[in-house]
Amino acid sequence: MKKTNNRTSKNHIKKQEKLMPQGFFHKIGITSFIDPNDQLLYRKVKKIVGSAVADDFYNKVVKNKDYRDGLHISFSHLGLTKLWYGNAIIETSRIASELETLSVPNDSNILDIGGGPGALAFWMAEIWHGSRVTVADKYSKVGRAWAEEIGNNQVIFVDSLLPDLKDIPDNTYNVIILSRVLSYLDWLKFPPHILAYSMEDYLSTPHGLELQKGFGKFVESIKRVMLPDGHIVIVLEWNDLNTLLTCKLFEQFGFYVDPEFFKPDRVSKYYSIIAFSQQVKGAIEYTFSEGMSAFLNFPQIPVSFTGTLAELIRKIFNDGATIAVMEVQTNENNLKMKQELIIKDALILLYQTDTYGRRISQIFPSVKMPEILKAIHDKSKLIESDDSIKMINKLLAA
Repeated sequence: MKKTNNRTSKNHIKKQEKLMPQGFFHKIGITSFIDPNDQLLYRKVKKIVGSAVADDFYNKVVKNKDYRDGLHISFSHLGLTKLWYGNAIIETSRIASELETLSVPNDSNILDIGGGPGALAFWMAEIWHGSRVTVADKYSKVGRAWAEEIGNNQVIFVDSLLPDLKDIPDNTYNVIILSRVLSYLDWLKFPPHILAYSMEDYLSTPHGLELQKGFGKFVESIKRVMLPDGHIVIVLEWNDLNTLLTCKLFEQFGFYVDPEFFKPDRVSKYYSIIAFSQQVKGAIEYTFSEGMSAFLNFPQIPVSFTGTLAELIRKIFNDGATIAVMEVQTNENNLKMKQELIIKDALILLYQTDTYGRRISQIFPSVKMPEILKAIHDKSKLIESDDSIKMINKLLAA
């Protein structure tokens, strides 16, 4: 028997191992540097760029807590850039993991707006094979130096900012990434809360109208450079207010939540993703915008209501739109079972009943519609292949 070279075998396994975000960032020169004390941070910065810049950095970041200026100082020097990302390695790695869950085809054109010197852009080029990533920001000099240092030719850097996106070509990009960008646009300020009874009322106030105007300018810039079937990917720390407001504003300009491009289950108060597209089937009918916001307040494990309460909930949905019905009968004891999927406003009801008197109601946000419909489709195929069960009635949305 031929002997296996253990060393070669181990090396082969190592090559096949999935590269995790922190490992990748270490590979491109970022060393984890979490929560350093002030003096240690100062000494690190001083060692990289000298006393003058270190003093400026210390005064702005440590004393005045001016992180925006601190970021600008850091992103103007490659060594400080790596230090900055090292200090933010947990957040950066989380965003990298979220990006990896997107349904981005290989060989895509990606535009990373506000991507800084490109740490996440390098990650995108790694995970979306054959894709070309353009970073639009004001740190192209540092970005190019970093790309050259690590031998990356998939990521290019352009000095270009919102809302103009100067020198970014029209109708080019499949995916446009805005990671933590909406929080930093001075001309697009989201309110911490709304002083109105409803979102519709708020959008009619002077501040709401001004916000819509600014958002319209932002969306028009995006539409100019994006392909018609492209996606906008927003990375934020989400809550029900900024989720609903962002979704509603995008909706006003023809972009809708696309739950098949990202994973709604992962949206949370931590950095996570909501994706939008101009071509989303059923987005208006299924009110995905409200459904996405409602999702943040839903329990992760759906609650089942049974008996009379389940039946009363079903009655509340009587004037809703039926999306799916599946009724079956067992051959052995003629037990009939019925499952209905009904939407009303931004909520969907999955109602199950049978001729033994069982009643079960489960409520979900509408953004879960594609996932639940797929589960019902799959179940119907299994039933149709089972000789012990007969399909009596089936209505399934396409």
